[in-house]
Amino acid sequence: TLPSTHLPAIVQLRKRTASRVKSGLGDFVRDVRAAGCIAVTRRGKVELVFMDAALYRRVAALVEGAKTRR
Repeated sequence: TLPSTHLPAIVQLRKRTASRVKSGLGDFVRDVRAAGCIAVTRRGKVELVFMDAALYRRVAALVEGAKTRR
């Protein structure tokens, strides 16, 4: 688990090939791209948030900018 103040670069994130993910990935990816991000729930609670790579890069840049202003 990463500290909440650390947002890793995309190249540092864990990856899974599409062939390892259940069918329906294409629709899910399209939905994430359209919405920017999607929360995945389990038993009514958010467990994961998937976001478009462009949004991730913007968020990472904002975090880095905030760190340098401290």
